[in-house]
Amino acid sequence: MARKEGSLGGEMRMRVNEHCKDKSNKTRRNYLKACASFDRWRKSLGLSNSVVRKDRSEAVEKWRDALIAEGYAVSTVHTYIAGIACGLGIDMTGLTHSGTSEDK
Repeated sequence: MARKEGSLGGEMRMRVNEHCKDKSNKTRRNYLKACASFDRWRKSLGLSNSVVRKDRSEAVEKWRDALIAEGYAVSTVHTYIAGIACGLGIDMTGLTHSGTSEDK
């Protein structure tokens, strides 16, 4: 089944699969899991594909803050952000602050 045109989730999966060709299956699975979680989260808030595409970093920062507020471990937040950054095609610089290991 072909992905829906304009599907952010589909784009993220394609980027992760392309990026992880030379990485372990565990890394690929973790990144895909993070992308799926992010996609469900942003849909639950009503964030459309176009809103996320307009400011990808801001959307990831909101998700990061939500994960921290839910009490996720620093290492888990970092892993999730790495997967989303890969899936959205953005640099992690500046996304890992506010409660993650770079603050300590």
